[in-house]
Amino acid sequence: MKKFLFIITVLLFVTISFSAIIAMTGDGKKVILYENFTWQWYSGPTPAPTPTPSPELTYNIVGTWDFNIQNFFTEEFSGYIYHDKNGNLMINWKGASGLVDEKVQITVTAKNEFQFETKTFHYDDVIFHGVLKSDTEIDGVTMIQGTFSGQGKFSAKKTSN
Repeated sequence: MKKFLFIITVLLFVTISFSAIIAMTGDGKKVILYENFTWQWYSGPTPAPTPTPSPELTYNIVGTWDFNIQNFFTEEFSGYIYHDKNGNLMINWKGASGLVDEKVQITVTAKNEFQFETKTFHYDDVIFHGVLKSDTEIDGVTMIQGTFSGQGKFSAKKTSN
């Protein structure tokens, strides 16, 4: 039994001893020595990746906006853009029925560009992709799916903060 424990201890010591180690050459450069007798230059710890910043809007989009959609039909509606309690950008407007308030999240896709998806009275699913022209003006395109599929355009003017 003592012989068996001795062999296990030696194997464990050899395994730990021959894992990759950092060594220094005679001229002070560092290398990584691997247990298979290969090596490579040591360049230091790998830095953590730099997070990609989220795109931001230059203009303040929060407020009441009057939208005008132009495709097969022309629709006009008003919506209020705000930040919810979690900091998400949202739009609240009369949805497809025109009677019930819909709350839809807005996604910022690039600097001063955003999109959101919802339904309107005349169209089934509509994706709005808008570009902020100023604090009070948005121009954009709509991708419409459903009975009247196609691409349209929209504009919006800010009426209050």
